[in-house]
Amino acid sequence: MGNGGVGDSPVNELMLAWWDHFLKGVDNGVSNGPTVNYFEMGANVWKTAPTWPLPGTRWTNYYLSSGGQLVITAPTTGQQPDTYDYDPRNPVPSVGGHSCCVAPGGSQGSYDQRSVERRADVLVYTTPPLATDTEVTGPVSVTLYASSAVPDTDWTAKLVDVHPDGTAVNLNNGIQRASFRESSSAPTPIEPGTVYQYTITVWPTSTLFRAGHRIRLEISSSDFPQFDPNPNTGSWLGDSTATQVAHQTVLHDAQHPSALVLPVIPASASGKASTTFPITTRP
Repeated sequence: MGNGGVGDSPVNELMLAWWDHFLKGVDNGVSNGPTVNYFEMGANVWKTAPTWPLPGTRWTNYYLSSGGQLVITAPTTGQQPDTYDYDPRNPVPSVGGHSCCVAPGGSQGSYDQRSVERRADVLVYTTPPLATDTEVTGPVSVTLYASSAVPDTDWTAKLVDVHPDGTAVNLNNGIQRASFRESSSAPTPIEPGTVYQYTITVWPTSTLFRAGHRIRLEISSSDFPQFDPNPNTGSWLGDSTATQVAHQTVLHDAQHPSALVLPVIPASASGKASTTFPITTRP
């Protein structure tokens, strides 16, 4: 998400060269280039790397904690859970994000999320201001321990870059339907009130969190119109007009260490900056 430096973007040329080579047999050198080309937001530079995830990636847990904190130390004591009510008739709006829909149906790209974060059905967890620049490049996920009062619901996660002036810019997001927690093809209902461990897959990203910025995680249960709102009944939205409000509980104690898992890249392991790509493009 985000496309700073779009004028220097090699994406169109890379796609054309890939199709020419692999579909038409054109010897244009595309298979001899870097394995990975990626754009690092924040630094606003294109980079290359030999593998994905990047070599030297440090998978780092940022644990949800009391008071809306996001910390690097795992909880060792009991903490009170956080709760909210998710009403499918009033879902959290998609403010920016992936290009899922036609533009009139919802905004796309990077936007300030503060209006979303003021909602009572959005939980917000934030680190202190970062002491140093921190690169995050690669797959992102959230390990969430949570329970719901209904037989099925959704859990959403959004990674946000908080600027020193408070602007909260969305980077990427993901969603997990509770009934698909164990299988993507054989859904099973959840037991209301039972705590489950969920893995929310957030789309990969590459960004440089500048010193003084903060890393933020939003947890909720809807993101509409990017995703259809779960009616919380155990039925599909199109099968019935019935809905019910879900009382949601998110745990973050010693027995339930909910965490944002980030691919932190040490400076010594970061990809190489690149402005040229060894391919022959079409005239």
